Order: sequence, then structure tokens, then C-alpha cells
Amino acid sequence: MKLIRITKRNLLGFVLNKPVYPTRLLPCPNIVDNFKYDDDCFLIRRSSYPQDLIFDEDGELRLEAIEIDKLFGYSVNLIFCDVCQNCSQLSSNYNDVKFRITNKDLSEYWVPNNSSIPFIDLNDYEYIDNGVFLLRIKEVNTIEGEYPFSKGNKAKTTHKFVVYSVHKPTKSNFFHFEFACNGNHENTDGLCDTKIEKFSSSGYKNAIAHAISVGLKEIITKKHQEDIFQILKEN
Repeated sequence: MKLIRITKRNLLGFVLNKPVYPTRLLPCPNIVDNFKYDDDCFLIRRSSYPQDLIFDEDGELRLEAIEIDKLFGYSVNLIFCDVCQNCSQLSSNYNDVKFRITNKDLSEYWVPNNSSIPFIDLNDYEYIDNGVFLLRIKEVNTIEGEYPFSKGNKAKTTHKFVVYSVHKPTKSNFFHFEFACNGNHENTDGLCDTKIEKFSSSGYKNAIAHAISVGLKEIITKKHQEDIFQILKEN
């Protein structure tokens, strides 16, 4: 079944050398019904920086490459993972994360049994050939930190939080994941969700975002990325 509609825009894409949106990202029934993954699978993030500028001269991840202002609901793709027991398809490929959907409707979360498989036209996306970085799901789960519980608390009470990744498929990308986190007190579901108003003050966001960025910088170094690609090359 062809999921990319052959339109004048898509034909023009070939002429203009614009990559056609990969059908493997769409929520086809074969993948949806057999989807699986584990903590050894990788997540990949497209940076706003080119690949040769992601790391500084000491091999450390630049803070600007992380984009600290986007760490709440941090968007990543599942990659290099055997996601389907009864088929040969892997999850998304290395360059798939460079496709950015510009059609807001296609960026909405996909709802099982309530969302049709969309057609993606050339004007629905752009291709951004920026740098990327990767980490394992289990590495995300090691990121933790502290944040202030209430503004102006004289006792300066702090609470701990832990980060984890959650599968959040969209209409145009079944392999879309996001960072989330929970704190060690009641009612902290969605602590890193930008839609939760009670955690929207700059104090909370700054403390949590800073801690997450520190965790990412400790994990993702130039050597860490080289080691990952060596493992992938050997396998």
C-alpha cells in the first residue's frame, strides 16, 4: 500500500532534490500490532547545530546544541531497534529525524483505532540537515536532579525528580518519543510537561531543565557517540 501520495508537489520534490517523507515512520497496522522495544534501544535527537559544532574542543556536548528551552517534552526518535516480532522492519533510520513536519495537524498525537494513516505531501514538511546525537533509553533513565517545591520557601525545601522516555506517536511519526519526569512527592505526573500549569513558573523550569541538561552533558560526549557508532558498525 502506497502511503505517500504521488502529487505534483512530490514529483517536484524529486526535481528539487528534496527527500520524500519516509513511509516507515507512519503508523501502519503491521508495526502497530506488533510493536515492541526495550531499554537497550537508541533515541536520536536533531540538533539546531551542524554535526561538526555539536561538541566543543574538549569533546563535550554544547549546551546550545541541547536546546535547553525545549527540554520539556523533549522530542526524539526511536532508532536502531528491532520493533516488530512478526516483520523485518526496524524503527526509524538515522536521517529520518531530519524531517520536520510543518503541518500542525500531522504533528498531533496518533490515537489507536481512531486515526487514519495520513498522506504526506511535499508541503507538509521540511528537511533540516543538521547534526544529531544519540543515547540509549536506559541512559535517559539515569538522569535525575532536584527542584524547589514552592517559591519563597524559607526552608528551601527541594524535591528529587527522575527522567524517563515515553512513546508518544504522532500521526506522521509512530516512532516519536518524548522525555518525561516524575518527582518524589504527590501529584507530579507530567512534571516535565509544558501543559501542566502548576509547574510552569520559571523557577521550576530553570531548575529542572538545568539538571536535565547537566545529565545529558555527562552522558553524551564525543567519545560516547563514537563508541555508539562503533557498536552499530560491528552489529
